[in-house]
Amino acid sequence: MSGGEKFDGVGWTPGITGSPVLEGSLATVECRLGDIFDGGDHELVTGHVVATHVGEGSPLLFYRSGFGRFAS
Repeated sequence: MSGGEKFDGVGWTPGITGSPVLEGSLATVECRLGDIFDGGDHELVTGHVVATHVGEGSPLLFYRSGFGRFAS
């Protein structure tokens, strides 16, 4: 989606890098841009992790063409 407000109607706060951190996310990883390497028809981009957060909840899984969750 180009242009417009991509996060209208979505709860978020700016992280330490200024990137949006979505409310209710199970985990977040914020990075600063590292190096960019030529990969032929694409680029390989590395990042330096500057912040992480792990919330509470159960991750959503996609397995054998379906969604599910871990069982206790």
